[in-house]
Amino acid sequence: MDIKIVIIAILLVLSITAAGWGWTVQLGKNEIQNQVIILGNEKIALDKKITTLEKENASLKNKIDKGAIYAKALDSLLEPARKASGLATKPQYSEANWFLEFTEATKTTTDSKLENSLRNIMSGGDAGSQASMEYMDRAVTLIIDELE
Repeated sequence: MDIKIVIIAILLVLSITAAGWGWTVQLGKNEIQNQVIILGNEKIALDKKITTLEKENASLKNKIDKGAIYAKALDSLLEPARKASGLATKPQYSEANWFLEFTEATKTTTDSKLENSLRNIMSGGDAGSQASMEYMDRAVTLIIDELE
C-alpha cells in the first residue's frame, strides 16, 4: 500500500507539474502572439509612413523638375541680355539656336501666358520689351510657386 501511495503521490506531482508547465507554455505563447501583433501593427504603420514619404518625394521631385523647366526658359530669355551686357554667354547659342532653344523651353512649360509673351517678344519693339519683362515676371512667379 505504501508503494501505491508513493506512486499516486508521484503521479499527482507529475500531473501538477505538467499542468503548470502547460500553463506556462500557454502564457509564453500568448505573449509571443501579442508581440507578433504589436510588431505587425508597427510594420503596417511603417509601411504607411514609407508610402507617404515616397509620395512626398515624388511630389518634391516633380516640383523641382517643373521649377527647372521654368528656370531654363527664363535662362534662355536672358541670353541676349547677357550678350548685350558683355557677360559670358553660352557658346552653343547662335542667334538661330538661341531662338529655337527659347521657343522650345517656353513650349515645354505648357504655360499659355509665357507662350503669349513669347509671341509678343517676337514682334519686337516696345511691345516686345514689355513682353520680355512680363515673361521674366511670370517665370519667376512660377518658379517660386512650384518650390513653395
